[in-house]
Amino acid sequence: MGANNTNLAAVRGIYGQILQKGSLQGLILILQSKVNHFARKALAEFPFKVEIFHVSHPLG
Repeated sequence: MGANNTNLAAVRGIYGQILQKGSLQGLILILQSKVNHFARKALAEFPFKVEIFHVSHPLG
């Protein structure tokens, strides 16, 4: 895995920044890097649906 992969610490950081988690129904993540196994497992445990989209280069 490359050094720029989305890891567990990044996923925990994202979760910590979400306000009103109880009222959230879904989350869309747009990522440039791959999600490692541990991060993917943590995303699956979120209390709401998470959709991941990958882009190969920045938008804009």
